[in-house]
Amino acid sequence: MDQNDIKVRKQWLGMLILNMLINSGSALLHMWLNPAYDHMPQLRYVSLSISLIGTVGFGYCLYRCIYKKPGTKLLTFCLIMTVVSLAATPLLYVNGKMIPDYIPYYGFYLTVTHILGFCWIFFCWKMLKTNKKLKKVLDLS
Repeated sequence: MDQNDIKVRKQWLGMLILNMLINSGSALLHMWLNPAYDHMPQLRYVSLSISLIGTVGFGYCLYRCIYKKPGTKLLTFCLIMTVVSLAATPLLYVNGKMIPDYIPYYGFYLTVTHILGFCWIFFCWKMLKTNKKLKKVLDLS
């Protein structure tokens, strides 16, 4: 593994941590601002707990299967699902199917998350190439 591979792996890990923080923050924002939870405040805490546990659990799976071991299957799945999500979200937003009126500046939030999504795709693509190269080296050993 050369310096470029190490750099790519560190960048991907940093992007994973940033995405986990953004996902947790958006879940917190959604739970606190959503008026549907006003009648049952304990449901807000249960939903938030499940969301945070899911985010941390999936993040750990990504770390374990992609960073610790040079896996490519889960990474390919993440790439495909991110592309599908980035394509579907603006279509739903434009069609009026997904406009939460309780989140101020939702268009700005959507733009920022899409920029981060494209960065995630870029780093996952670089990590996929790096992991494929590492798997070839490990298989030859």
